[in-house]
Amino acid sequence: MTASRLHDALATKTQVWGGWITGPTALGPEAFGGAGYDYVGFDVQHGYLSDVDVAVMLRRLQHTAVATVVRLPGVDAAPIGRVLDAGADGVVIAMVETAEQAGQAVVSGS
Repeated sequence: MTASRLHDALATKTQVWGGWITGPTALGPEAFGGAGYDYVGFDVQHGYLSDVDVAVMLRRLQHTAVATVVRLPGVDAAPIGRVLDAGADGVVIAMVETAEQAGQAVVSGS
C-alpha cells in the first residue's frame, strides 16, 4: 500500500497548510495546489456540497500534488466509502464522541 499525499505531507513537514471548500465551485480546488497548500478540505458537514460535487472536484485534483480531505457529518459507511472511492486521501468524521464510534468509522472506511 502506498502512502497518500496527506500522509506524505504529515510525515515530512513540521507545518501542514490547507484550505476548505464549502460549496460547489469550478475554480477553487486547483488554486490551493497552485498556491502551495498541502491539502484542500471539502466540508460536507457544514457546507453545501453533494456527493457528486465532491467526486467531481476530487477527480480534478487527482493528478496534482495537493492532498484531499473530506469532512463528513457521521460514521455512516456509504458516504465514507463514496468519498474514499472518489479519491479522497482522508476523511474527518464529525460528531465522534466515543471510541466505539471511532472504531465504527474506521470499519466503515475499510
